[in-house]
Amino acid sequence: MTTRYGSYITEKQTAYKELWKRLEEVHLRLRTDDPNESEFHSLILAVNSYILQNSLYLEEYDRELSNQYLRAVRKMKALVTESGDKESLEALNISAAIPQRVTSDARELGKSVREVDRLRSTLIERFREVIAGSV
Repeated sequence: MTTRYGSYITEKQTAYKELWKRLEEVHLRLRTDDPNESEFHSLILAVNSYILQNSLYLEEYDRELSNQYLRAVRKMKALVTESGDKESLEALNISAAIPQRVTSDARELGKSVREVDRLRSTLIERFREVIAGSV
Protein backbone atom coordinates (compact mmCIF):
# COMPACT_ATOMS: atom_id res chain seq x y z
CA MET A 1 0.00 0.00 0.00
CA THR A 2 1.36 3.38 -0.92
CA THR A 3 1.74 6.12 1.65
CA ARG A 4 -0.71 8.30 -0.26
CA TYR A 5 -3.37 5.56 -0.27
CA GLY A 6 -2.74 4.80 3.39
CA SER A 7 -3.16 8.48 4.20
CA TYR A 8 -6.48 8.56 2.31
CA ILE A 9 -7.76 5.54 4.24
CA THR A 10 -6.76 7.13 7.55
CA GLU A 11 -8.53 10.37 6.62
CA LYS A 12 -11.62 8.43 5.50
CA GLN A 13 -11.71 6.55 8.79
CA THR A 14 -11.38 9.82 10.69
CA ALA A 15 -14.24 11.36 8.68
CA TYR A 16 -16.51 8.41 9.49
CA LYS A 17 -15.62 8.48 13.19
CA GLU A 18 -16.42 12.18 13.36
CA LEU A 19 -19.69 11.71 11.45
CA TRP A 20 -20.69 8.99 13.91
CA LYS A 21 -19.91 11.31 16.82
CA ARG A 22 -22.01 14.09 15.28
CA LEU A 23 -24.94 11.76 14.53
CA GLU A 24 -25.02 10.44 18.07
CA GLU A 25 -24.80 13.97 19.51
CA VAL A 26 -27.88 14.92 17.48
CA HIS A 27 -29.58 11.65 18.46
CA LEU A 28 -29.03 12.42 22.14
CA ARG A 29 -30.19 16.02 21.67
CA LEU A 30 -33.38 14.86 19.98
CA ARG A 31 -34.07 12.37 22.77
CA THR A 32 -33.25 14.58 25.73
CA ASP A 33 -34.33 18.03 24.51
CA ASP A 34 -37.34 19.24 22.59
CA PRO A 35 -35.96 21.10 19.57
CA ASN A 36 -38.54 22.91 17.47
CA GLU A 37 -38.71 22.61 13.67
CA SER A 38 -36.15 25.36 13.10
CA GLU A 39 -33.70 23.87 15.61
CA PHE A 40 -34.13 20.41 14.08
CA HIS A 41 -33.33 21.80 10.64
CA SER A 42 -30.25 23.52 12.08
CA LEU A 43 -29.08 20.21 13.55
CA ILE A 44 -29.59 18.44 10.21
CA LEU A 45 -27.87 21.32 8.41
CA ALA A 46 -24.83 21.01 10.66
CA VAL A 47 -24.56 17.27 9.96
CA ASN A 48 -25.09 17.77 6.23
CA SER A 49 -22.52 20.57 6.15
CA TYR A 50 -20.00 18.23 7.72
CA ILE A 51 -20.89 15.54 5.19
CA LEU A 52 -20.49 17.95 2.27
CA GLN A 53 -17.15 19.19 3.57
CA ASN A 54 -15.98 15.58 3.79
CA SER A 55 -17.67 14.22 0.67
CA LEU A 56 -14.30 13.13 -0.66
CA TYR A 57 -14.29 10.45 2.05
CA LEU A 58 -17.98 9.78 2.78
CA GLU A 59 -20.22 7.67 0.56
CA GLU A 60 -23.44 9.23 -0.76
CA TYR A 61 -25.44 6.31 0.62
CA ASP A 62 -24.17 7.10 4.11
CA ARG A 63 -25.34 10.72 3.82
CA GLU A 64 -28.82 9.51 2.93
CA LEU A 65 -28.73 6.89 5.66
CA SER A 66 -27.59 9.48 8.21
CA ASN A 67 -30.51 11.77 7.37
CA GLN A 68 -33.01 8.88 7.48
CA TYR A 69 -31.66 7.91 10.88
CA LEU A 70 -32.05 11.40 12.37
CA ARG A 71 -35.56 11.79 10.94
CA ALA A 72 -36.50 8.38 12.37
CA VAL A 73 -35.22 9.40 15.82
CA ARG A 74 -37.27 12.59 15.63
CA LYS A 75 -40.39 10.67 14.62
CA MET A 76 -39.86 8.20 17.46
CA LYS A 77 -39.56 11.09 19.93
CA ALA A 78 -42.82 12.62 18.63
CA LEU A 79 -44.65 9.30 18.93
CA VAL A 80 -43.40 8.70 22.47
CA THR A 81 -44.43 12.23 23.43
CA GLU A 82 -47.88 11.74 21.88
CA SER A 83 -48.32 8.44 23.73
CA GLY A 84 -48.16 10.29 27.05
CA ASP A 85 -46.64 7.23 28.72
CA LYS A 86 -44.53 8.58 31.59
CA GLU A 87 -42.20 5.56 31.74
CA SER A 88 -41.49 5.84 28.01
CA LEU A 89 -40.91 9.58 28.23
CA GLU A 90 -38.48 9.08 31.09
CA ALA A 91 -36.67 6.31 29.18
CA LEU A 92 -36.42 8.55 26.13
CA ASN A 93 -35.10 11.48 28.15
CA ILE A 94 -32.33 9.44 29.75
CA SER A 95 -31.59 7.68 26.44
CA ALA A 96 -32.70 4.28 27.70
CA ALA A 97 -34.74 1.62 25.91
CA ILE A 98 -38.45 2.32 25.46
CA PRO A 99 -40.46 -0.28 27.44
CA GLN A 100 -41.52 -3.23 25.26
CA ARG A 101 -45.12 -3.10 26.51
CA VAL A 102 -45.48 0.43 25.11
CA THR A 103 -44.02 -0.37 21.71
CA SER A 104 -46.25 -3.44 21.49
CA ASP A 105 -49.38 -1.47 22.37
CA ALA A 106 -48.69 1.38 19.98
CA ARG A 107 -48.18 -0.13 16.53
CA GLU A 108 -46.79 3.06 14.96
CA LEU A 109 -44.42 3.67 17.87
CA GLY A 110 -43.16 0.08 17.74
CA LYS A 111 -42.56 0.44 14.02
CA SER A 112 -40.71 3.71 14.60
CA VAL A 113 -38.48 2.26 17.33
CA ARG A 114 -37.63 -0.71 15.10
CA GLU A 115 -36.79 1.67 12.24
CA VAL A 116 -34.44 3.72 14.44
CA ASP A 117 -32.77 0.52 15.63
CA ARG A 118 -32.47 -0.81 12.06
CA LEU A 119 -30.98 2.41 10.72
CA ARG A 120 -28.59 2.73 13.65
CA SER A 121 -27.43 -0.87 13.20
CA THR A 122 -26.90 -0.31 9.47
CA LEU A 123 -24.87 2.83 10.17
CA ILE A 124 -22.78 1.06 12.78
CA GLU A 125 -22.09 -1.85 10.43
CA ARG A 126 -21.12 0.41 7.52
CA PHE A 127 -19.00 2.75 9.63
CA ARG A 128 -17.19 -0.16 11.32
CA GLU A 129 -16.27 -1.57 7.89
CA VAL A 130 -14.81 1.76 6.84
CA ILE A 131 -12.98 2.36 10.09
CA ALA A 132 -11.58 -1.18 10.04
CA GLY A 133 -10.32 -0.56 6.50
CA SER A 134 -12.58 -3.18 4.90
CA VAL A 135 -14.06 -0.69 2.44
